[in-house]
Amino acid sequence: MDEEQAESYESIKAAVLLNYNVTEETYRHRFRSTIVPMGETVRESYNRLKGLYRRWMRPDHRSKDQIGEVVILEHYLRVLQPEVRIWVKEHNPKTGEEAAELAERYMAAHREPYRKKGPTVKFKHKGHRPIHPADLGNADIGARRQFVKLQPKGDYLFQLSTTWP
Repeated sequence: MDEEQAESYESIKAAVLLNYNVTEETYRHRFRSTIVPMGETVRESYNRLKGLYRRWMRPDHRSKDQIGEVVILEHYLRVLQPEVRIWVKEHNPKTGEEAAELAERYMAAHREPYRKKGPTVKFKHKGHRPIHPADLGNADIGARRQFVKLQPKGDYLFQLSTTWP
């Protein structure tokens, strides 16, 4: 840092934060933390959270839509499967749309080889004796949908499922 920058508070602040790796992510973690410092009053807790929110979201630098995108991205990353989440976060997406595209790329790269399975129908008599599917004729089992459904029908319980990809 040269002398000119050393006289600017903003330059010094940015250099210190960079040196200690204090980023928006740091503020997000602190904001989401459930730990309350000992002896902190309820008003101090509120003010601390408000300050952390402002440092994380920077509402004076972002529009309402941009802030919404940050919240959506955070929640989207939370609902992804752990291995997908790690891979997506490694690529540092800036928007939910970007994160979704990354997740799709990951899923496509890790997809099992295509195996087309026809519908399977399992039928059980209430006495747990198997019934052959051919005995039912042309039962509609919801082709190209994936479901498991139990339907009572007379003296039988039907378990219908399809495994179409």
